[in-house]
Amino acid sequence: MFLAGADVSGRRVTAALARRLGYEADDLMAPGENTVHGPRSRERVDLDTAGRFFSAEAVKTVDASFTVTCSDGTHHGSVTTWLGATRGDLLACGADPGDEAWLREAHRLACAPVSR
Repeated sequence: MFLAGADVSGRRVTAALARRLGYEADDLMAPGENTVHGPRSRERVDLDTAGRFFSAEAVKTVDASFTVTCSDGTHHGSVTTWLGATRGDLLACGADPGDEAWLREAHRLACAPVSR
């Protein structure tokens, strides 16, 4: 989070942004949190075919500018966070990943030729 000229709680900014976007306050991750601690799928998948497969997860990032009024005046800032809900899928290398950018990127990263 970047804020010019004031010391404002990152949690306060994130909670206000969540309300403005129609989310619950804890739907947006607090400043400094990363996806390492986010929810993970624990599903086991049994496949009846051979091949190279991968699982992919994605989060929705939120970038916003804001204005906050404090006792010493109005301050402007920006925040980048992510929505706690993740998306996931299981795909096969060599199959069409579809039109969604996050799946195409995951396919490219997971299925690139292995370099030695």
